[in-house]
Amino acid sequence: MKTKDAVLKLLKDRAGDSVSGQEIASILGISRNAVWKAVNSLRLSGCNIDGGTNRGYALISIGGKPKLKNIRKGMHGEDADIFIFDSVTSTNDIALDMLRDGARHGTSIVAHSQTRGRGRTGRSFFSPAGSGIYLSIIIRRNIEVDNLLAVTPAAAVATRRAIADVCGKQCLIKWVNDLYFNDRKVCGILTQSLTDLDGKISGIVVGIGVNFVAVPLPEDIKNKAGALFDLPPDIDRDGLIGAIISRFLSITDSLGDRTFMDEYRAHSMILGERITYERGGIEYFGIATDIDNDGALYVKSDSGQVTKINSGEVSIRRLY
Repeated sequence: MKTKDAVLKLLKDRAGDSVSGQEIASILGISRNAVWKAVNSLRLSGCNIDGGTNRGYALISIGGKPKLKNIRKGMHGEDADIFIFDSVTSTNDIALDMLRDGARHGTSIVAHSQTRGRGRTGRSFFSPAGSGIYLSIIIRRNIEVDNLLAVTPAAAVATRRAIADVCGKQCLIKWVNDLYFNDRKVCGILTQSLTDLDGKISGIVVGIGVNFVAVPLPEDIKNKAGALFDLPPDIDRDGLIGAIISRFLSITDSLGDRTFMDEYRAHSMILGERITYERGGIEYFGIATDIDNDGALYVKSDSGQVTKINSGEVSIRRLY
């Protein structure tokens, strides 16, 4: 392990507490000067490390703020308006406001951190500065009611493709809106829509949160959540943001043909598995047998009965 990676790992393990340069040197068996050089190198790579000589060091955040130029490099010419914020309550909040104000198709909101990031069913999404991707994309094409349920699976496929292409990591899709890597959740997707006065869908906002680099996690999610990388890689996080935007916009241009659903099924982590789900306060068991082109899940019970489950109705978990 490189010296700077070893120093970063030690600071991460201390979860924000200050550690003296002498202690770091003693633990790692290196000189104080090597510690100083490693900390400076980490700072240059975007890590926010508080402290200095005679004060100790504390890791505040891992990655630097997103940069528009680097994001566009990952988009390979895809046209979209991109807005970057330091900190927001939620990128979906900003995107919904922009949608109401007439933002065009493909408008994307990127944040360095979120103070109230959201997942499905009102759950929070942990969004510390620098370590993750916090992105919302506005969709105005092919937004007929028939396509509404297909938007979240499309986003999952696009994000999985981008991670595979840019990072070389093969994620699996947990129905309906999560990506998993090494059996840990690394991505969540939240889709919201707006309707006009006639009840027609005027636009859709898709929020995508990706845990890019591992950080100390809150107690309630530390055994469930993971990250694509344990330590900051040479791979540019901003390039991955651009790749997600471009791949998702490409899919939405032909959302109605549903060809992406073959990929969604091929990378499902639950098809063929025994699962449990809850509906109406009652827990059910069965085998996940299929996912249709609208994203509905089919579960076969022990008695042979097949139940169709639409997104948003239940929570599921795989039985190991």
